[in-house]
Amino acid sequence: RRGAMLREPRSAALLQELVDAAKRPPFNAAADEPACDAIGDLVGGAWSALRKRVRARTRPAADGELHAIRIAAKRARYAAEAAAPVAGRRAHTLAKAVEDMQTILGDQHDAVTAREQLRSLAGGEHAFLAGELAALAHRTARAKAGSWCDAWRTAKREHRRFRRAVRA
Repeated sequence: RRGAMLREPRSAALLQELVDAAKRPPFNAAADEPACDAIGDLVGGAWSALRKRVRARTRPAADGELHAIRIAAKRARYAAEAAAPVAGRRAHTLAKAVEDMQTILGDQHDAVTAREQLRSLAGGEHAFLAGELAALAHRTARAKAGSWCDAWRTAKREHRRFRRAVRA
């Protein structure tokens, strides 16, 4: 079945386009710039999106806002990790700081999800146990929701250091 699909004219044309693009990548003018000049913009865009999410949150932040911050943190971390071969130790340190924040927010999101699942299951003979577990998940979610700000401050500090190192 897959073999027949690959023999279709549409698939053959797509495969040829992929081969051509691999042989002659469509670079733009920025491809001629040194990588170290582009690194700041690469990380800067992802960092700006994260910073906007953090600044736009309510206080205390809602669970959905914290999840959105976590997703933005993941993108910023990946950008810093991609920059590491060129930018070095400062990019690694920034990636680690953002990863720490992402982990805290991931734990918070897991606890929120568990709490919601337990609430939906609470009933019948296991209602008390489900309630106890939901309360534990709620406490975990609240604790993590309150502790991510320290990780954010650390990440901001590491981002400032990264920016200075990339500009130097």
